[in-house]
Amino acid sequence: MSQHRRRGRAIHSAAIAAAVVLMGLLLTTMPRPELTMASFTDTATVTSGTFSMAQGQTEYCKVVKDVNGIPVEQAGMTCSVKNVDCSNSWVTNGNMYVNAYIYFTSSNINMSDASLYPLFGVNLANHGCAPPASGATAWSWTKAATLASGQVTPIAGYQCASLPFLQARSPLWVLNSGSNAYFQMVSDRTAPVSGTISCGV
Repeated sequence: MSQHRRRGRAIHSAAIAAAVVLMGLLLTTMPRPELTMASFTDTATVTSGTFSMAQGQTEYCKVVKDVNGIPVEQAGMTCSVKNVDCSNSWVTNGNMYVNAYIYFTSSNINMSDASLYPLFGVNLANHGCAPPASGATAWSWTKAATLASGQVTPIAGYQCASLPFLQARSPLWVLNSGSNAYFQMVSDRTAPVSGTISCGV
């Protein structure tokens, strides 16, 4: 009887060990979830934390300033994208262009601090940016691109293929009531373009 018990315990222990090994293999081979939103990490020097510009589709707007090259969100200052006007479009040499105006809402902004700026991610199509057709030419996001502008600058690493989701920065004054951030887009970045493409191709 004691031999049967010892043998049973040995089999039971071996089964547990095999299960532990199998679980370890599953944990190391399972894909990790992709980061889909901007994240914040507290630091000792900044009350509101440091900003990580992760690629994704989660909308955000943060008032930040650069600290040692890192955008740092400023506590108590808020902003959001209100709407985007893309009603002015035209065709040049078979390619369609649009003037885009981003309107923001904001609160508690220290407009006298020139080191501040809004950093944002926005789905342009969800905020009213629907360029109308110009003659027989219709707008398409598939090959669209942003063009260089002093008011809307895509963040480093941003790719044109992410449109209509745009991640960019603007000067602080665009948060003033009645102001907007102006830039242009082109429908087909693979065709000849009048202007400089500002997103990654």
